Amino acid sequence: MRKAQEAQGVVSVRRACTHEADASKGRRIVQDRIWHDGEDVRELFRKGANLYLCGAGVVGTGVEGAMAKIRAEARAESIADATEWVKKVKGERFSAGVFV
Repeated sequence: MRKAQEAQGVVSVRRACTHEADASKGRRIVQDRIWHDGEDVRELFRKGANLYLCGAGVVGTGVEGAMAKIRAEARAESIADATEWVKKVKGERFSAGVFV
């Protein structure tokens, strides 16, 4: 089903593979993949998309940092202001499913 949704443009699965870096453009952790795909992330947010992330428990903090960095760069904001924005949209515009 996911492949059909990807083919339709409904979803785009981006991987960060610790043990298979070649499968994820060398990005081993989720926040590195988000930063790598930052231009796409900005465009998706402009279009009103929601982002869903999955990873180990430590991913949450790293993802928030990457999202704040992308926001700060795109809007010429301070990291503090961007971090506040991330806290406001977390759970609404992006969600992270984490496991331990």
